Amino acid sequence: MTRASVSDRFDAVVDVAGTRLGRQVLYGIIKCTWHAHEGRLSLLPAQPLCHDTRDATTPHRLSPGSDFVVWRDATDVAVLGAAHPQRPDAAAEPAGRVVVQVGERSIAISVFGRRLMLWEPNGRPRIGPADRCDEVPLTLSSAYGGTDPRVALALADLGALLDHAGTYPRNPHGSGYITRGASAAPTNAVELPRLERADDRLTDERLLADPDRWWLQPRPAFVGFVPPHVFPRSALAGLLPARAPTSAGELAGLAEELAADVDVATLGSSRQIHPRFVQEAVPELTFDALSVGTPVFVDGCRPDRQRLAFAVPPAPAVTLSLAGERIAADPTLASVTIAPEAATVCTVWVVRSRPLPRLFVRGIHREVPAHVVVDGIPIAHQWSGPHGTNAP
Repeated sequence: MTRASVSDRFDAVVDVAGTRLGRQVLYGIIKCTWHAHEGRLSLLPAQPLCHDTRDATTPHRLSPGSDFVVWRDATDVAVLGAAHPQRPDAAAEPAGRVVVQVGERSIAISVFGRRLMLWEPNGRPRIGPADRCDEVPLTLSSAYGGTDPRVALALADLGALLDHAGTYPRNPHGSGYITRGASAAPTNAVELPRLERADDRLTDERLLADPDRWWLQPRPAFVGFVPPHVFPRSALAGLLPARAPTSAGELAGLAEELAADVDVATLGSSRQIHPRFVQEAVPELTFDALSVGTPVFVDGCRPDRQRLAFAVPPAPAVTLSLAGERIAADPTLASVTIAPEAATVCTVWVVRSRPLPRLFVRGIHREVPAHVVVDGIPIAHQWSGPHGTNAP
C-alpha cells in the first residue's frame, strides 16, 4: 500500500501497540524531510513514512530502514548513497575517503577501485592493484565479508548460513572473506572489498581468515541500516554464531560492537530479544541522547566533492490525545537518515504513552479515538493496511 504524507510539512501516524505484559500503549511517529545547504536545514515537502511493518501486505517486513520504529529509545544515524572518490585513478593507495562525523564520533572509510586477490607461486595470497574507481555504493556488498566458496554448506537454510564456517558473521553479503586451511586456492577470481574501515584495513597478512577466530578480521566499512541476521544485531536476538569467542579477553574485544548495557558473556544463553535489537545503525552511529544542535557532516559522498553539513534539528511540538484527553509524552529522535547526493535529511521522532487502561482490537473497535497533534495539526488514528487510510 502506497502512503501519502498527511501534511506538506511532515508525515505522521498514531496507533496502539501491545507490550510484553499484554497491555497497550498509544504512540505517534512523525517524519520530516529537510534540505541541507551551507550547514543549515530547511524543510522540504514531506516524504511519506516508509516500510509500514504493521501492514501484512508490506513485503520483507524485517528489512532494515523502516520508519515504523515504535520501541526505539536511542537515535540511529545512517548514510545512504555512494562514495565518490577524490583520486579515481589511484592503483595502490585509496582512491577516496568517506568520513561521517556526528558530534565527537566519526567513521572513516577508505575507497578503492576493483581489486582481486592474487596468489603467489608459494600459495600465499596478496592484494592486487586497483582499477580506476568510479562511485562505490555504500552497501554491505561493497564491504569486507561474504562466504568462502570452497567451504561446503551442508544445509541450505538461514540457520546453517549463520553458523557456516565459510561465512563471515559480521557481513555475509560482502567480498574478500577467504578462510585458511582449505585445500586449494579459489578457482575463480576473489573480489576484494571496495570499502574498508580506515582504522581496520585489510592487509596481505589478514587475507586468510581463521574461521574459529573470525572476530579478528576487519570490521565491515558500513554506515547504513544493519539487517537483523548480521552480527552484532543477530546476537541481540539471541542468535550468537556457533564459532563465538569464549574467553574473557576475546569477549571484551567484541564489547565495543555492542551497546554498553549488553552483557556479552550471556549473549546466546537465551532466546530473548535485547531491547537494543531495534537499533539498526552501526554502533558508532547509535546515540543514547543526540542533542539538538549536534553538528553532523559527511565527506566523500557527493560528485561535486562538497561536504554535507548540518546540525540536528529540534523536534516538532507533539502531543497525544485519547478520547479528547491530552497525554503528556516527550518525543524521541529515532533516526536521522542522510542522502548526501540529494542533500536531503530525514528525521523520525516517536512518542509513546504509558500503558492504556483499556485495549483496542481491530475488527471489534471500528476506530481508536486518538490523535497525534504535530505543530498544532491533529492527525486522527486509522487502522493500518489496505482497509485503512492515513488522511488527517
